[in-house]
Amino acid sequence: MDTVLITGGCGGLGSMVARHLAGKGPVNLILSGRSALDAAQRVMIAELGQQGAQVEHLMADVCDVAAMTAGLDRARDRFGAICGVIHAAGVAGTKKLMDKNPDEIAAVLAAKIDGTRILDELLASDPLRFVCYFSSTSAVIGDFGGCDYAVANRFLMSYARYRNELSGAGQRRGRAIVVNWPLWRGGGMGFGDAASEALYLKTSGQRILEPEEGLALLDGFLQDPWPAKPLLVMAGVPERIHRILGVDDSMMGQPAPVVPKVAVVSVQPRSGLPAGPGRRPDMSGWSLAACLLQTLREPIIDLLKVPADRLDSVTPLADFGFDSISLGEYARCLSARLCVDVTPDVFFGHSTLDALSAWLLE
Repeated sequence: MDTVLITGGCGGLGSMVARHLAGKGPVNLILSGRSALDAAQRVMIAELGQQGAQVEHLMADVCDVAAMTAGLDRARDRFGAICGVIHAAGVAGTKKLMDKNPDEIAAVLAAKIDGTRILDELLASDPLRFVCYFSSTSAVIGDFGGCDYAVANRFLMSYARYRNELSGAGQRRGRAIVVNWPLWRGGGMGFGDAASEALYLKTSGQRILEPEEGLALLDGFLQDPWPAKPLLVMAGVPERIHRILGVDDSMMGQPAPVVPKVAVVSVQPRSGLPAGPGRRPDMSGWSLAACLLQTLREPIIDLLKVPADRLDSVTPLADFGFDSISLGEYARCLSARLCVDVTPDVFFGHSTLDALSAWLLE
């Protein structure tokens, strides 16, 4: 019977994979995680047992060498050698880079970087057939201001290539696969609030990946010998996704560019409207808040050709027709007009004109 280790195995995404593997036939599952089991996780493990799986819960931080060593030894004593790994453990940062201290950044990096290296060392003698690293689309398109999560996942892409080189030289067993996943429904790694998530999905032309879609893809990736290159999965409107990535239909299934080829468009202020701070004559007598709101509205009219009477201040920006590229243009335009540093990640935390105005006023 196969034995598979799933790091983060009791989390949202890890538990989906565990249930899927259990449903495919008898399997031994080692589910690792930092925390003690809660009631829902105990029920989940009991259900896995009812499906015929044998489950070993390994309570340890994947970066804790001693705890992982002891837990893996116990699992081997019970099940025998390990034949596959799903490395799904991770920490998603919720703050922007400049709002974090070094310890917070290190915590996000650790699971993907230190944890990956530690797993590779501890499993070097096991007869592995595959090691599948669960990365994120942030490794390719960024994480909108956090930076550390994108870097951590980008590391997985490089490490998978390095490990495959070791495997080719006979120093490791099994092939390494890295999948840059989008947001999964129920996967547990999102933006933390519904408004930011909705803006991200709408502006990038994406939608949430349904579990059955992701698990079907995972089956193919694990069975098909071809994915030696990192895999990027995105669900949504093809034309808009291709625009973000700088690819066309002929490149689907081919290696994506290392740096997406995205054109930078310079947006000029409207005729007669000066760049930089200053109250225009037609704003005489207006409050600062009213001036600012009008200044936020006008570039949208220019960029998206949205009628002024449709630009209310409580509608999410994505509903006006923004995509990730035009959001970048809007940010550059506001930076020029207001003489402040506005970057696109700001819109994911302040997704309406009211919220954006309040942030800028502060």
